[in-house]
Amino acid sequence: AAGACAAQCQGSQGPMRAFYLRPDEDEVPLLEAAVGPCREAGVDLRWGDALEPRGPGGAGAGLEVLITRFPTDDELDELAGRGLQALVVPFAGPTETTKALMRERPALTLHNCHFNAAPTAELAVALLLSAVKRVGEFDAKMRRQAHENVIWSAGWDLPETNVMKLEGRTAVVLGYGALGSRVAATLGALGMQVHAVR
Repeated sequence: AAGACAAQCQGSQGPMRAFYLRPDEDEVPLLEAAVGPCREAGVDLRWGDALEPRGPGGAGAGLEVLITRFPTDDELDELAGRGLQALVVPFAGPTETTKALMRERPALTLHNCHFNAAPTAELAVALLLSAVKRVGEFDAKMRRQAHENVIWSAGWDLPETNVMKLEGRTAVVLGYGALGSRVAATLGALGMQVHAVR
């Protein structure tokens, strides 16, 4: 997340103060590595588990960019008086609560980092294939039969073990951003007719 957010910072013009609120412990080394590139881009990147107090000389005195997964109403209100211009959610997609908070603040821009778009899209496709091909059900049956020393048979000729073929079927992908476009491309490669809704 830190690398992706640093890339967001590098696109800014002039000096900017950014604060990552409540980063995960494993992100701190990444944030430390992002300080240099952000500084070169004119960005003062800091982080912590609580907002820095407002006062002269600290990042708390003014803050243009807040980076956090789950901002609260109180935090956004407090930062409104400090020059907050943008909220960066460091993963693909803000929560519905965050979207509602942002609708109440139309002057504040919302950005998200797509560092996990590829693995999330892969997981979506894996879950689709698992459901359509009944992987969990058949795996459990095979393991149960192996445990009971029953000779396993594929059962290709049995109607109850038939699974749906995706090729030639229609898929509707809701959302065509960093995730949806990857899912749509994969389903298209499987021979599906893909319709995407933004």
